[in-house]
Amino acid sequence: MDAGSAEEPTTDAAHTSSSGDGCRGDTQKVPGIIRRATGIDLWLHVYDLDSTSAHLNNWGLRSASFGLFHCGVEVLGEEYYFAWGDSQLSGIRVTRPKSHSVHSYRESVYMGQTPLSAFEIDKLIEETCESWPEIAYNPIRNNCVRFAEEFLITLKSPDPFPQWVHGAAAYGRADFLQPLVDWSWDWAKWMARDS
Repeated sequence: MDAGSAEEPTTDAAHTSSSGDGCRGDTQKVPGIIRRATGIDLWLHVYDLDSTSAHLNNWGLRSASFGLFHCGVEVLGEEYYFAWGDSQLSGIRVTRPKSHSVHSYRESVYMGQTPLSAFEIDKLIEETCESWPEIAYNPIRNNCVRFAEEFLITLKSPDPFPQWVHGAAAYGRADFLQPLVDWSWDWAKWMARDS
């Protein structure tokens, strides 16, 4: 090790992943992830919700800041996102980067490098998983985009969150729309429970 580096890169075979189940699922070893003391890349991966929203986003919703998107944050070779569920378990899920099982990958935005170490990041991920229960999900106020923005702030991303990713949800936060939004979301959850 030279005098200028704080720590040699190491391979951490104990780092865990669970495709789609995130903080609450069974984990499996992910060999070969290189851990560095600093300079770990952060990526925001943006997805179209489906083929219809992809067409609408391309047609002009994105350029009007009214797009319909899902997103996740990649750090240490895994992508973290927030999803709805009907329990107090963590709503944070983990997948391979750019590989969401439902939404269509659109693009990635480089968010710079975190000054945090891999150990610090792992601790923040654990804390984050505990503070985002799946039942707290709301498609307007507490969604995957809001999670990604807050997670990147927690990870000390040097770059500002791209506001266009908030899209239509940002307009839905208007006070006068809240009763309608809440009623619609309650109805959607009720329908999901019955299916």
